[in-house]
Amino acid sequence: MPKVAYLELMGNESRAYVFEEETGRLVQEISFEFEPGGAGGGLSIGLPEDVGETVVSVPLNELGIRALDIPISDIQRVRDVLPFELEGMVLGDPQEMVIDAVSLASLKEGEAPVPDEKQDQKQRVLAVYMENEKLASLLDSLKNAGIDPRAVTSSELAEMVRGLKSGNSLTDMVSGAISLDESERLELARNESTQEPTVNFRMGRFAYTKEAEKTRRMLLRTAALAAALVLALAGHMFLKASSLSKEAAAIEAKSVGIYLELFPGKKPQSTKGLRYKAEAKVKALRGKAELYREAGVLGLLMGLQDSMMQGLKLTEITVDSRAVVLRGTAESLDDVHALRDSLDFLEEVTISESGAAAAGGTGFTITALKGYK
Repeated sequence: MPKVAYLELMGNESRAYVFEEETGRLVQEISFEFEPGGAGGGLSIGLPEDVGETVVSVPLNELGIRALDIPISDIQRVRDVLPFELEGMVLGDPQEMVIDAVSLASLKEGEAPVPDEKQDQKQRVLAVYMENEKLASLLDSLKNAGIDPRAVTSSELAEMVRGLKSGNSLTDMVSGAISLDESERLELARNESTQEPTVNFRMGRFAYTKEAEKTRRMLLRTAALAAALVLALAGHMFLKASSLSKEAAAIEAKSVGIYLELFPGKKPQSTKGLRYKAEAKVKALRGKAELYREAGVLGLLMGLQDSMMQGLKLTEITVDSRAVVLRGTAESLDDVHALRDSLDFLEEVTISESGAAAAGGTGFTITALKGYK
């Protein structure tokens, strides 16, 4: 059964919890030491070999927190505007931070939840941020130790949010220390690793791409195996027709071997019909392989052409192995949001920068992962 590891980084008292991903059952608990900013090469946790993914928790004092009232109901759009909302409210440049948001829609500072109250059409959110430099240093240290977490969150933050939603005072929760006993830490670790984490700082240029790359490689390998099987079977038919029985027998054995790789556990009774099964497999793969072909530059430009609107200008398009970056100008911020929403053929599309352009209108930078949702 697949396992997931939850690493709660607490200096000399750091813990690793290993859970069965489907059932949430605790399999193993390990103590280790981890210092933020360390080289990481000497970090040895001793995780089981069958751990598939990891989630990392950072202490609350590594994060910044602000409570804001935002007149936007969609949480993704809230994330887009938070860098501008936080300007002048935090030390440092919000553009140099990774910012996530937790909805506290029914809360006012110092008050418990109020059912069915719109509160002047504003949504109360908890803006949680981490400096880019600090997050990059953490991920580099973990990478040197062979760990690439799919999420970076915080157990202590999750406990704070749970307290707020239970009616505790926002002022008291932010200013007071978060104290957790062993059972509470274990329960938070289970929830944050086997369910959607409270926040996740792996976004934008820090996005987790391992799973998408794994799927792409699997599709390419399967397509290559299917093509090899078709060629081998075609060669087998030619040799058999030419009465080259010895060579045909060898190719037949090779064909069966490739077939077993393509269809594990399904040993064929004979080579009859294998070619048609392989061709059917190739046909079934075409739709999935198209996801990666259309993510190329030509497919991107065709998609952008459909997304263009009056007053929108793209001044720079950057495409690399991990992301697509679009820079340009629009007549208004609403047009920038409309462009982002139209890029539904890309993944994790975010407005990383926007502001007044020198020539008028709104300048913007949109970042997205290549591929399809």
